[in-house]
Amino acid sequence: MRQKPIQFRKSLNKVLVLLLAVSLFSSTRIEGAQAQGIESDDSANNTTSPIATTAINDPDGNSLSVAAQTDDPDSPIADWTVSGSCQWGIDANGCLTIKPRNGNNSGQLAQWTSEGAPWRDYSSKILKVRVEGVVKAPDSLWKMFYSCNNLTSVDLSGFDCSEITNTAYMFKGCSSLESLNIPNLVTSKVTRTYDMFSGCSSLTSLDVSGWKTSGVYNMNSMFNGCSSLTSLDVSGWNTSSAQNIASMFNGCSSLTSLDVSEWNTSRAETAIRMFSGCSSL
Repeated sequence: MRQKPIQFRKSLNKVLVLLLAVSLFSSTRIEGAQAQGIESDDSANNTTSPIATTAINDPDGNSLSVAAQTDDPDSPIADWTVSGSCQWGIDANGCLTIKPRNGNNSGQLAQWTSEGAPWRDYSSKILKVRVEGVVKAPDSLWKMFYSCNNLTSVDLSGFDCSEITNTAYMFKGCSSLESLNIPNLVTSKVTRTYDMFSGCSSLTSLDVSGWKTSGVYNMNSMFNGCSSLTSLDVSGWNTSSAQNIASMFNGCSSLTSLDVSEWNTSRAETAIRMFSGCSSL
């Protein structure tokens, strides 16, 4: 009676040894097949692309293989994207170009939402802006280049500004902006220009002498923080509609002269801190 458990354990051990042998044999076959470049049945229908690698040495001098960098430095930051009958794109050098579609000479740029322009996700990567052909601007340029903090130059000479009514926040936060070519941007249809250049601390000059401001009622903080501006010709501005001119030149510490003697401010409701921080005037 005592020998049966012993025989049972011996039989069980034989079974376990046999299973282990089968497992090792199968594993050896798979590894051998893989070494010869043969796929197992489970992976026969799968295809994988080889990963580019490059050899480097670790601190101990051992050779390591790591994934190689495959980014193309010449690839655009943003591919051409349709907006109305125009298109825009950002090249590898950070230049935002806006132009008519299909090789046309003119086109209409679509109106964007209150969140900002369609290129807002690339704001920190935009270094320059130019317009090709004739591009008709939408009604509102709200936040068009808002927080493009690395933007240095803008040429909107091809912009048709005839229907614009709102330029508020257009360049707000463009702290690196140095040059700006925007002739006739503000017409008599524009009603809001508040915070338009607020925070443009690198801007040294700006030609706004020909702007038609008769319809603008809100100019609040328009040049707020433009600390590098040395001169600004607004002497011919029609301000008869202006109701809010508060903080308009606040922080313009480099301005040495400013002629507003002919301004009509009869409708102005607030002008608080209009010249606050203009320490050079």
